[in-house]
Amino acid sequence: MPTIGGHHPRKVTVRVGGRKQVFAQRAGESDRHILLKALVFALYQSQFPDMGVERNIGHRYKPDLVVLSSDGTPLFWAECGEIGAEKLARLVHRLPDTHLVVAKLATDLTPWGTI
Repeated sequence: MPTIGGHHPRKVTVRVGGRKQVFAQRAGESDRHILLKALVFALYQSQFPDMGVERNIGHRYKPDLVVLSSDGTPLFWAECGEIGAEKLARLVHRLPDTHLVVAKLATDLTPWGTI
């Protein structure tokens, strides 16, 4: 089995409401990032059963998890792990009607409150 960053690639499988989703770790992707994606998927899948993972949706940014309306507008967008203030501000400004989720582990949320 090939290694990524000195360790074996990992997969996390989540089963929610009869749906099975496998999260395969990509080159350069941290364990924390893959686990956050799996956690957010598990938390929101019942509300958004058509959730896609790492889908290119024709925007400047690619969401970690996304649900699109029939016209292609994001209804749900999740960012897991590191996200810059500029990216977050752009998403909030350009997608005001989108359920936006930012998942982080053990971080001070004070700076994000102003955004």
